[in-house]
Amino acid sequence: MTKYRRENGLTLEDIAMRLGVTKGVVSRWESKKVLPRRNSLSMIERATDGTVSVSDMVKAYSETIAAEGAEWPASVPRPEAIPREAAE
Repeated sequence: MTKYRRENGLTLEDIAMRLGVTKGVVSRWESKKVLPRRNSLSMIERATDGTVSVSDMVKAYSETIAAEGAEWPASVPRPEAIPREAAE
């Protein structure tokens, strides 16, 4: 999401306003410390015209979890649980 935002000259505030969240929430998403909820994942994909996909966000988050040796949060869908059509 950071790459999309920067390439399009958008600020954290711009993305936050499009999605109806705070810039702090967007910052946490971009740092991959928190994965957006399922409904937010879809909103992000639509707001970026598919440039930032659900599967890309989940993959980046899972790589961060693996690198830190942390446990996968029970509240977050695992990459393999994402419906195929959402990943395309």
